[in-house]
Amino acid sequence: MISMTFAEGVRKAINDETAAARMYAQLADMAPLAAFAARIRCIRDDELHHAHMFSSFLAMSMASGPPGPDEGVTAGSFTEGLNAAIAGELDAIRFYAELADMSPNLDIREHILCIQKDEMEHAKIFEFMKSVMIGGL
Repeated sequence: MISMTFAEGVRKAINDETAAARMYAQLADMAPLAAFAARIRCIRDDELHHAHMFSSFLAMSMASGPPGPDEGVTAGSFTEGLNAAIAGELDAIRFYAELADMSPNLDIREHILCIQKDEMEHAKIFEFMKSVMIGGL
């Protein structure tokens, strides 16, 4: 269970989504296959959209303030980046379930659960990429 207010949780989500988007841009540049790079860039765009949606939740809940310090991750290699991406997506899935339960209204709750579903899809895509890398290109 998270021990923060809804607004604090949303600020954390904004920070996490923007940090993930930056790492995914870096990961796409390291991708060994053009198809991987293209898909990772799509995921990066999803994360930026999620950050924008979370920003609107702050306005809707009448909370203000900056998202807080960025704790971005840098990938050392493509495989390390995939592992970090998978871990980040799984953390987000858990966190967004709790954040949705804290939401001030059903509309915001539904949006958070949709974002959570996107994160589940991202985790599956990264797991697939990892399995391809383990099996060899």
